[in-house]
Amino acid sequence: MHLLHGDDRVRAGYYTRLTQLFALHPEAGAACSNYAFINEAGNQTHVLAPIDAAGILPNWLVRIAERQLVQYAAMAVRREVYEHLGSFYGTNYGEDWEMWVRIARYYPVAYAPEVLAEYRGHTSSISSAKARQGRIIADLLLVMEAIQQHLPDQDKRQVAAFSRRLHASRGIGMAYQVLHETQDWALAQTHIRQVLALSKHPSIYYQLFKFQLKQLFHKYTFR
Repeated sequence: MHLLHGDDRVRAGYYTRLTQLFALHPEAGAACSNYAFINEAGNQTHVLAPIDAAGILPNWLVRIAERQLVQYAAMAVRREVYEHLGSFYGTNYGEDWEMWVRIARYYPVAYAPEVLAEYRGHTSSISSAKARQGRIIADLLLVMEAIQQHLPDQDKRQVAAFSRRLHASRGIGMAYQVLHETQDWALAQTHIRQVLALSKHPSIYYQLFKFQLKQLFHKYTFR
């Protein structure tokens, strides 16, 4: 089964290549390819580096639990896997990430490094709107908590710390973007507060210090 959203695309050869992967790896519960990002006009903006060689992804449960590495457009799942594992988690952001982790808990996942799918990013999407408004952290925390249930005890703490730090750093990047586009300091501060709800690692405080310093410099230089 392939859940292809109306604004995403696959390239020629996607279904042939993934059919080959399933044939070569009958133990795989799912298979995915590398993918590119496209903009609202359908033009490619960037391509991810391959995450591995072709075949079954090694140590995939921990790797996908740390961060979202696959978009819907690139992933195909055997029907019986969905029948076994149930429906997607009920959030507006990150529900696919939790599902890929859930699949990885029970099944190997096969991978093709060729770019055969395209994920469209645009400002009118639900996730983009929530991200700009500083409203995705609650969903992220729910998803990360759900992901913890799929991990071996020895990996839970390390994965959670890494994931929280990664998304906190991305939250600072979003604060920069919001401030640049809207000049809304209050909204940027909302992002900063949510960053600290995710992680209080020293590296995050250092990034926040640089953020505040740059804004002060800009304020007193260009006023």
